[in-house]
Amino acid sequence: MIVRFIYLTLLLCWAARADGAPDLKRVHSSEDLARFISSMVTNDAMPSVALDGLDSTNLIAVTPYTSAIPIREIYGTIVEARFLETLGDGFYEHGKKYGVREICSFQDDHGEVQRFHIGIFDQRQYRLMKDLLKRKIQK
Repeated sequence: MIVRFIYLTLLLCWAARADGAPDLKRVHSSEDLARFISSMVTNDAMPSVALDGLDSTNLIAVTPYTSAIPIREIYGTIVEARFLETLGDGFYEHGKKYGVREICSFQDDHGEVQRFHIGIFDQRQYRLMKDLLKRKIQK
């Protein structure tokens, strides 16, 4: 009975991420977060996963940060990193200062440091990101 339960649990977990996107629930450290963002930026399933993430009101606790990070800011950072050129010059208003929640990084297989600034976006920017992702999904 226990073996069936474990098998069913594993099967459900695998099916939940059948889109091939990495799972944010596996992020526990700053380095994990940077690796998650990096893998999502290059993931073909990213637009639909990110669209859901931009609507999230949940937070995630990541070591060593003292404050939890809003999940929508993580997905906003992913969309910004992948589609900044497509979002256009108006995505960041000239003269306006934008905050950074946290900075995370990791060293990739080539010895290069991959660094991401978890941005604090405004409602207009979230709307622009959602509109872009909806267009990408419809293609």
